Amino acid sequence: MPVTHGVTGSSKVLFFALKSRLLKNGEAPIILRVTIDGQSEDARIQRSVPLKMWNNVKGCSKGKDRASVELNCYIESLTVRLYQIHKELLCQEALVIPKHLLVKLFSKEERRIVLGTMKKYMDDWTALIGKEYQKSTLSRYGNCYELLEIVIHEFYRKEYISFNELKGEFIDAFEMHLRIVRKLSQNTLTKYMSCFRKIMYQDELLLMWKYIKNHAVNVLI
Repeated sequence: MPVTHGVTGSSKVLFFALKSRLLKNGEAPIILRVTIDGQSEDARIQRSVPLKMWNNVKGCSKGKDRASVELNCYIESLTVRLYQIHKELLCQEALVIPKHLLVKLFSKEERRIVLGTMKKYMDDWTALIGKEYQKSTLSRYGNCYELLEIVIHEFYRKEYISFNELKGEFIDAFEMHLRIVRKLSQNTLTKYMSCFRKIMYQDELLLMWKYIKNHAVNVLI
């Protein structure tokens, strides 16, 4: 039986591969099922997996390649975010049913935008210039922001992406842009990637950072 990730004593989060409806590429779509007090609701997470790579017991991919690790990090990040949404709804004394959790999880309002989040932190840090941050440090973040904006547009063909849309291939593309197009020295490149890393190190985004740290150590550390 597929694994369930507990949210509370009466709530469960389950991920499973839909074997009965394979996609054209032969992979099975992954379904997220949220159950609260016996009431369930399903949603596709817009990810798929080769059936031979799916671990039905653990509810994740059993592969060790980049795509599998990225998929598992995404599944983990969804679980964490669902826990946070569930907690927020309880604090608000709102009606907590599976459909409400899934709507908030996948709604645009709930998606953390990479550039928007970075801009917010830079605005907050501006007030700390001379205390916790130097003006030159904030200038470096500003340059990193502009370069990220360029590479996001080139890689995704759109202006904004959420953290859930980040791929390992994009991290590689950003590093290559800094190294080859911008011809940055290794020292400067490392500083720019550290700027990106700090933005990634916020809240539930730490889960996505685990993937990047494990698969791009030579770039980011």
